[in-house]
Amino acid sequence: MTKLLLMDYDTNLVYIIKYELECMIGGYEVMIATNKQEGINIWEKERPDAIVCDAEMLGENACNISIKIRQEDENAILLFMLSEFSPKDVISAYNSGVTGYLKKPFIPEELSAHIQSLLRFKYGKYNKKNPDLRKIGDCILDVGHCTLINQQKENKIALTARETEILKMLCEEKGGIVKRDRILKKVWYTKDENDFYASRSFDVLLSNLRKKIILEGIKIKTIRGVGISLDSE
Repeated sequence: MTKLLLMDYDTNLVYIIKYELECMIGGYEVMIATNKQEGINIWEKERPDAIVCDAEMLGENACNISIKIRQEDENAILLFMLSEFSPKDVISAYNSGVTGYLKKPFIPEELSAHIQSLLRFKYGKYNKKNPDLRKIGDCILDVGHCTLINQQKENKIALTARETEILKMLCEEKGGIVKRDRILKKVWYTKDENDFYASRSFDVLLSNLRKKIILEGIKIKTIRGVGISLDSE
């Protein structure tokens, strides 16, 4: 799953793009920042695969910041978004380490196409990365393709990006408990575990996920007031 940092002053825009990208097959883990310092803090902590930033948010120091990012992470994809830009802007940005430009307005599918194209160049046209696979009972969780595969039944279950991330977290705990507040912070990026919207969204998602995987002999147990754990037969 591609980890993406989206930086823009427009709160409505970033949440719309975030939602659309996370619903795509293959999925994105999208972090958002609505001011420069917040974006820098997230980048320093998370080191995303791709950074998509409104260049105006960075102000006159946009190229200096891109140089800093490139010095510390030479592999990250860095896209600047702008409504208008001059040839001089483009030359300066590319010289500072920017990977590409995206003209506003755009649709999420367009942004995804840019990122996927750059990822193909980054890893080489014929280089196939090893898929991120996790075993759950008789099934294999293909994280990269958001799919749960039962090889015995030759059955495939399509998952959402968030469902995939939660199953991945459960696999990493190897039967241990994944705390509810940790899931809300990592998957919904909430800073408050009492966030009603995120908490309700998690409950609905968990209910839907259980229905999808129950026939595969996989159960998710709820430890009231603590979190959830994986129980595969």
